[in-house]
Amino acid sequence: MAPATLKIKKKLLDKGKSITDLAQDFGCSRDLLSKVIHGERGNPELRQKLADYCGTTVEGLFGASSGQRKRAA
Repeated sequence: MAPATLKIKKKLLDKGKSITDLAQDFGCSRDLLSKVIHGERGNPELRQKLADYCGTTVEGLFGASSGQRKRAA
């Protein structure tokens, strides 16, 4: 399990919330939020909301290489 996933799950447990609750708070589907948390989808807006929710930066939550991937020329 990725470190971001563990941090987010811990924060949810601490606050007594579920991924569904958080998705409703963020205005997105549970499926999309779950995919962003597990690194299956890149969504900068949701990553920022998750980082804010966890009290850290996007890089601190998802790692330094979590930004937009550069494509080879």
